[in-house]
Amino acid sequence: MKRKFNFKKVACTFAIGFGFVTSFFAGKYIKTEYDVYNANLETVKKITDWNTNGDELVLNIGDYEFYAYKSENIYANNKGFLPFDQIVAWSEENNTLYITLSDGNVYMINK
Repeated sequence: MKRKFNFKKVACTFAIGFGFVTSFFAGKYIKTEYDVYNANLETVKKITDWNTNGDELVLNIGDYEFYAYKSENIYANNKGFLPFDQIVAWSEENNTLYITLSDGNVYMINK
């Protein structure tokens, strides 16, 4: 008796096996947060020298120099933060905190 070749079973088995193999290699080569953190830490450890004059920052990493330049102050009119060194006074009323900065602006924060 001749056995019939079942193409569907073979194709399904092949597809499942292919899925397992690709999942294994994809998981093996995808970087985790821990790997990215360690790579960044290794870059910081490779800094051999740095220098700044207030307007630019120079980092020497290995044989390369990286420059970062101070840009315009984009937070002057719309601050997303309040710098502690510019706070001159603060007051509290009911559920509201008022913070006064050295430039005279008063910021209101609801508790």
